[in-house]
Amino acid sequence: VDAFVAALHRREYGAVARFLGMVLDAEPLPVSFPRSTEVSWPAGASWPVVRFALPGPEVVPPAAAVRYHRPTDELRELPRPADEVAALHRSVLAQVVLLCLRDLFVADARLDAVTFVGQVGGVEVIRVDTRRPAVEALAGLDLPPDAALASLSVLDPAAELRWAS
Repeated sequence: VDAFVAALHRREYGAVARFLGMVLDAEPLPVSFPRSTEVSWPAGASWPVVRFALPGPEVVPPAAAVRYHRPTDELRELPRPADEVAALHRSVLAQVVLLCLRDLFVADARLDAVTFVGQVGGVEVIRVDTRRPAVEALAGLDLPPDAALASLSVLDPAAELRWAS
């Protein structure tokens, strides 16, 4: 433990990546969510790259409502429209990404920037490059998750928040 702490204080890339992975492994997410995290610090890079498994669209309940049908004495599910499922799924993903980014910057006071890659079933669905001040600026703002995530400044001025389709 002492050797790990000393390496972390020296900002050794491997120790920092391992620590950030431990932070993400401890995220308070539902049991049904995937639990896979990979943190690396590519050679020559100035900040770490996080690959985080996100839940698929099955996380959104397929029923929008349940109605009682008196003649048959049955409960009938009303299906949720596909566009609503997609919007709710995107909101869940944005909330998880924002939670992870916040926790990374809170856990490591010396972390200045991070690339976060969200994957669903091993496929990249979101990538955001951001700095600490952009994430901290979101605190206390009442923004929808998609808008909050899109408001993060990126490290490359030519880049934008990218959602894969």
